[in-house]
Amino acid sequence: NACTAGTRTDVLKRITDWANDASGPPIFWLSGMAGTGKSTIAFSVCKKFDEPGNDRSLGASFFCSRQTENLRRLEMIVPTLVYQLARHSRSFATALQSANHDALFILDEQVDELLVRPWQRSIKDRPVDLPPTLIVIDALDEIEDDGGERLLRDMITATGKEEGGLPGLKILVTSRPHRSI
Repeated sequence: NACTAGTRTDVLKRITDWANDASGPPIFWLSGMAGTGKSTIAFSVCKKFDEPGNDRSLGASFFCSRQTENLRRLEMIVPTLVYQLARHSRSFATALQSANHDALFILDEQVDELLVRPWQRSIKDRPVDLPPTLIVIDALDEIEDDGGERLLRDMITATGKEEGGLPGLKILVTSRPHRSI
């Protein structure tokens, strides 16, 4: 469910401002104890950025959950996000066609082969005045075998790559405080 109208306005504004700032940091990490509303905030952001007719752009989202096997397995997250991004962006979908599709089965290559390289190739075919595209990944701490730490590390590495990173892409992640994350 989304946030009740008039609640959490400060954090929602802060996230919206960050997501719309192309020059700001590429990753926003929202952390808090269980029950503090992180998933509700993430859902509200998704809803806001996916409204028809606005200038914001939700490219993909993944809501992790210990309760469902496919929602707690690290190997499911990047392929799901990439699929959604390809449906959202024609230039990304075209660039994805030349990706090494074996990376679907090689966890260490998923972020680079399925997300970073196709995104970088697609940049030349996107208008420069597009607002940043948002990816939301909720509940990193619920990914089995400390996969949230690994995914966050891979995303930080991807966004900070000297050869281009992920320009035009913003990544909102949420998690409980976690020793590894």
